[in-house]
Amino acid sequence: MPQGRVRVRTNRIAQFVVLSLIITLAAFSQARSDTHPSSVPGIEVADGFDAEIVSEGLWLPLGLALDADRNIVLGSNCEMCPALRLSPVGALIGESDWIIDPDGVAVDSLGRVFVAGDQSVTLVNSLAGGPDLILAGGFSNLNDVVIGHSGALFVYDSNGEIWRVSTTGVVDPAPLTVTAMGGGIGLDPLTGGLLVTAGTPSDLVLAIAPDGTVTQIASLPAFSNPADAEQGGGPFGDSIYVPLAALGEIVTVDRASGSVTVFSRGFDTPMRLAFEGDAGVLVSDMNAGRVIRIFPVVPESINVLIDIKPDDKHGCFNPNGHGVLKVVIFGSADLDVREIDFNSLNLEGLTVKKKSHSRKLMVHLKYVNFDNLLDAVVTFEDNGHWTGTGGTATLTGMLRDETPIEGSDSICIVSKPGHGCGKGK
Repeated sequence: MPQGRVRVRTNRIAQFVVLSLIITLAAFSQARSDTHPSSVPGIEVADGFDAEIVSEGLWLPLGLALDADRNIVLGSNCEMCPALRLSPVGALIGESDWIIDPDGVAVDSLGRVFVAGDQSVTLVNSLAGGPDLILAGGFSNLNDVVIGHSGALFVYDSNGEIWRVSTTGVVDPAPLTVTAMGGGIGLDPLTGGLLVTAGTPSDLVLAIAPDGTVTQIASLPAFSNPADAEQGGGPFGDSIYVPLAALGEIVTVDRASGSVTVFSRGFDTPMRLAFEGDAGVLVSDMNAGRVIRIFPVVPESINVLIDIKPDDKHGCFNPNGHGVLKVVIFGSADLDVREIDFNSLNLEGLTVKKKSHSRKLMVHLKYVNFDNLLDAVVTFEDNGHWTGTGGTATLTGMLRDETPIEGSDSICIVSKPGHGCGKGK
């Protein structure tokens, strides 16, 4: 951060956030979900996710975007501040010249950085050592900017107006209008249009098609100040993710039903989101002065002890597309066999056999050895899809909570029944 006086801009975003926080101190959020503590004190996340602080000690980070190298570009909710470029791990690697009110930031496919400031849109060349260029001006308190599918810029102001601006500075004279205080704006990959949040008095998530048709997707908790709308993907599913600045939450919105579920909570003022593919989603937590990453947790596989053909000391198998193969999965201190998702089990291409009438899986829970821990005897069907090559065979699957399990045992493969071989035990 450059040395010198930084002036805080008391704009409509900041005023509304403070007002909303006061109003919602006793409010009961209509969105509820199960969350658990993350690795960041005070931040809770949905099951299957964790959080980490990417950067902190920042000056009111607001605008948030990623370049092609996953570097982070930040704007700030202050009257005069630079745009910042951080590495994916949060190290400062670049600063622009100071910009009036650098609220929203966007990066196009050529790596050019655009900032939506108080009344103007700026091409920020100073991050690369060149002179900045004001593309268009005369707006009213711009909040956010996004690069559309056409390559043009869309800027969103506090009056609820969305303007289309070309990269050469030509402004469409007929803005789209949302009848509420402006919030945030994102791309809609399903329609090629825009996802928009509208603030007071509406608190809505909207989809705007390329032809300008506006569709309401969801109504959010009153006075929650939805600040952005971004489409999830990969491990984040197909929901729309929305930070609620006044409630300190990020919620998911189902496009079909409009239902709202809490994804993460405990922020000070979550404002903007930027998805990093499967790596996670970044959150600018404005008043806390930090950027947080929420990322999917891949559970470590549990190694399980198995015995293939427990009643056959030779353990030989003829994979001819007929018959069955029994396997014992032994319970242990790390494995309660009752928690196994038996539908998920796979033994070198073989799946668990089902009973002909009831279609129930052929799984029997019993005490096989003498450790007083329940074991599972599983019958696999020789379905003609054996992929093993002999020597060993590997069982894979998962528990009901999607924790992967894996175990191997020695086996020999024969082309004719009765051909002897040893298991090497």
